[in-house]
Amino acid sequence: MAVPAESTSFRRLWRTYGPLAASDLLMAASETAVNAGIARLADPAPSLAAYGAVLATCLLIESPVIMLLHAANAIATDREAFRRLRQFTLLLAGVLTALHATLAFTAAFDRYFRDSLGLSGEVLALARPSFALMLPWTAAIAWRRLHQGLLIRHGHAAVASRGTVIRLATLAAVMLLAGGPGGQPGAVAGTAGLAAAVTAECAYVAWYAARWMRAHPDWARAPAAGTAGVVGGDGSNLTWRRLLAFYAPLALTSVTTFAARPVLTGLLARAVDAPVALAAWPVAWSTLLLFMLPMRTVEQVAIPYAGTPADGTVRRFARVTGLAGSGLLAVLAATPLMDGYLAAVVGVHGPVGTAVRAGLLAMLPVPWVVAVASCEAGRLVRSGRTVFVHLAALANVAALTLVAGLLRALVPTWPGTRIAAVSLIGAYLAEWAVLAAGAARVWARDRAPAPRGPGGQEPRGAPAAP
Repeated sequence: MAVPAESTSFRRLWRTYGPLAASDLLMAASETAVNAGIARLADPAPSLAAYGAVLATCLLIESPVIMLLHAANAIATDREAFRRLRQFTLLLAGVLTALHATLAFTAAFDRYFRDSLGLSGEVLALARPSFALMLPWTAAIAWRRLHQGLLIRHGHAAVASRGTVIRLATLAAVMLLAGGPGGQPGAVAGTAGLAAAVTAECAYVAWYAARWMRAHPDWARAPAAGTAGVVGGDGSNLTWRRLLAFYAPLALTSVTTFAARPVLTGLLARAVDAPVALAAWPVAWSTLLLFMLPMRTVEQVAIPYAGTPADGTVRRFARVTGLAGSGLLAVLAATPLMDGYLAAVVGVHGPVGTAVRAGLLAMLPVPWVVAVASCEAGRLVRSGRTVFVHLAALANVAALTLVAGLLRALVPTWPGTRIAAVSLIGAYLAEWAVLAAGAARVWARDRAPAPRGPGGQEPRGAPAAP
């Protein structure tokens, strides 16, 4: 789909970006809300521990389906292509749900949660029903992201924010009922709320997508520039082999990203101020997510326009959006607003509050770097060269580990949150460098003129000029 550059203003880009960013912002805020709710229900301390272990495991199991939104946005060109993506989604979600069920209802539960994660006593007892309640999690998220990607591609990005409102309302209602009249511990109430919330959100998005497809029986959209080898104009050449070649690097990117979480945990546990760092980092990280997750949404804006005359406008939009994100983070972290936020919202003070502030100040560049990196990722997804996206994720983890190790060796007296913050900046810079280099290489090659034989003739086998 060719998009005239003059028709693509920042206002038009914002109409796509705004609802998606609002959805991500609400999801980031919901993490704080769930933890605050659990802390106010029965058995708060073991419930928070059990909930953290269960959620981390569910996120790791879910990680291969995260990129279904990107895949549908990029290659759901018509009914035939979407049908193949839907088959793939059902297969992937089924396999991962079976893995979750195996872990929840067999002896594998004890081997993983007790022996590998080290849970015991009341925490382990709370984790068992909580993890079982999360069984619908992966399938609901997979089905919802598939249909969200389709709707985003066809101009219905606002559905994402409406779905998130339904998700949050369901979460609050179920948690209140389960933890209040139901008398359930916080971990059980929280996971029951999450499972019901993602299921309700999935149902709404899937219903909206089905209604849209019925209203547009002949819908079709030209394939993304550079994806001709993945999906043709009629979706007929989206074979399983091509789909897997396109999607596997994206899925591995998500798995790599979630698998990197223990690196920071191990780093903080070995810091000179380990108790303070371990307490401060979750607060600093969840606060950063409020400013960083909306920057990831830039990728969804870049996908429809990459390779079109509007490409430069989208890249400028990414830089401006990232600058705004870093500026807003600075307004919070570097002003007296931070004192009110720490005391009234997250309830921390003293050395922990000081460490949170120091970590956020060190991470001021992160929203800008994430925004421009996400733009390059969107351009690569649009081109079909998703292997660079996975290489960037590997570079992120490698840089995080390397920078953290160097800092611990060179400045062992640095507080853990500062080491973690600087390591994260190095990781995101490395990710951006790989994505930018990959995008530059792909677009330079795609725009290069076809080689000519002696006398200026096309070489044998070369396609005729249009």
